[in-house]
Amino acid sequence: MKQRGFIEIVILIVILVAAAIGGAYYLGRTTSQPQPSPSPTAMQDESANWEMYTSTQLPNNLLKSYSIQYPTLWDLDVKRDDISDTLTLIKEGYMIKIYQSAYGGGGCIFEGEIPEGPVEDLRDKKYVQIESGVGTLRRFTMDPSRTSNPDTTTVFDFCGDIGNEFINPTLVGDINYTVPKDHNEAVLREMDNILETLKEAK
Repeated sequence: MKQRGFIEIVILIVILVAAAIGGAYYLGRTTSQPQPSPSPTAMQDESANWEMYTSTQLPNNLLKSYSIQYPTLWDLDVKRDDISDTLTLIKEGYMIKIYQSAYGGGGCIFEGEIPEGPVEDLRDKKYVQIESGVGTLRRFTMDPSRTSNPDTTTVFDFCGDIGNEFINPTLVGDINYTVPKDHNEAVLREMDNILETLKEAK
């Protein structure tokens, strides 16, 4: 009888060990395991189906001709004569303008000491930096006193880099946005995305 009891205990231990091993195996099978990351797929360029406008060089003007892409929901207006060229993109009260003409400009100072010469002191301005095909552009809010409708609109002006300094106008002219006072940040980002496509025309 004692031997039989011992055998039953051994059998019980074997069953318990087998159950534990089987449970661990099953748990290992059902627990989510780290999976290799899927290979990256080519993301569709959001500007692939956008419209494109290409300007032509103004006579006797150092400002560069340019191309720019924009979504089809934006309306394009171009006014041009022998001495000026104005591109305006408009959507529901939001406006991007690039103006070219024969006029002077100066430097834009965002930090450091004010140098001699015609410069605009922008050291107290917060800016958004945009990388475009015509270099780095810095967008900042224009002083309301310089705008025509400060109660209802906000105007953003731009300076563009020429290597080690920023200037206004940019290499392709004076760039600015006019937006509603209570503007939508998503639309403002879309406008910045449009400016990212800006590049010098070949």
